[in-house]
Amino acid sequence: MRRDKASDKTLVDLIEAMVRDRFLDGVTRLLEVRFRASDLVLYEDAVAEAVKKLLEAGERREIRDPRAYLTTIAINEMHGALRRAAIEILPDAPDEGDEERFDAHRVDADDRPTEDAAVGRLVYEYVTGLVRAWETEKLRTTTLLVLEGAFVGEPLSGRELTERLSDILGEDIEEDTARQLRKRGLDRLRKQLGSEGFDIHD
Repeated sequence: MRRDKASDKTLVDLIEAMVRDRFLDGVTRLLEVRFRASDLVLYEDAVAEAVKKLLEAGERREIRDPRAYLTTIAINEMHGALRRAAIEILPDAPDEGDEERFDAHRVDADDRPTEDAAVGRLVYEYVTGLVRAWETEKLRTTTLLVLEGAFVGEPLSGRELTERLSDILGEDIEEDTARQLRKRGLDRLRKQLGSEGFDIHD
């Protein structure tokens, strides 16, 4: 086991010290604040994985600042989980008139491909939280409807989206307008996620 250069302690000793002084709890709270969602187990899992990777890295090389290293890995673990879930949750806008595509892609909510249901909930909360802060009501409402449909495995067709929008907004919305709003909303959301470090263009 390699030793920390500054303190001459093994990484195991340092991790035990992190537990005693509640540093790991602090990292968990940092993740809660940074990723603004509600499943504590996910944050704890990210910290546990960071501890494991710190120990593995310490077998190969000297870790000059184990606490900073662990914090960075925990944040990267959360980014990775959210990124993978976002790729699955964010729908693609259909081609013009391509209504059959929706029926072919309807799946039971329990069969959604998201690797973990809790991760799926977290990324849904995170992404919809971003959208709810948008100023434009039509764009905000459209994108939230699209995300909701994708999350539960029931993507809205152009006609369904138009009807829901018209009901919620209390005005007649043309189907072409609904399609344009869907595309604009998803494009904006992808750019916003990209600016926050989520590369979802896989």
